[in-house]
Amino acid sequence: MEDSLDESVAPFTSQSADCLVRAGRSAGLSVVLLVDAINECPSRFQDRLMLQLSSWCRRAEATLVSTSHEFVNVPAVIGGAQLRTVDPTSQQRAALLRCYGVGAQQEEVVEEECKAFGTAFELSMAAQLTRRLRQARDALPCPGFVGGNGQHLSAVSGST
Repeated sequence: MEDSLDESVAPFTSQSADCLVRAGRSAGLSVVLLVDAINECPSRFQDRLMLQLSSWCRRAEATLVSTSHEFVNVPAVIGGAQLRTVDPTSQQRAALLRCYGVGAQQEEVVEEECKAFGTAFELSMAAQLTRRLRQARDALPCPGFVGGNGQHLSAVSGST
């Protein structure tokens, strides 16, 4: 388990995962181990993986957060909360887009462009990117065009 964690942090530090945890602890930071796509681990190994992750988190005094597109059985000895997310309704999608500055006149166009983003997280990321691109476009001296790289920013949605 430790070797896999060391490989995971290697692109960001020359230290081991345990050393990184100790540094975080000495700085008064909370430690969270985020493991995405547990369902991609073969089902026959999932219980063992969850137990190993839980054991490491107990030793490191870390919180384990795991995600999965499919239900994954969490061994009873691990405990904790299991949360299941659902896709937002059309009214919730519109409200989420408005939170990121999509006006009523743009809502239909942006919603059409964001259809592929089903979850609230995906949609909020797309809306946030749309807002950032729109702000970048509006800050340009010649709206709608980004210098020599040939990219064009749409005046309606902020997409490239």
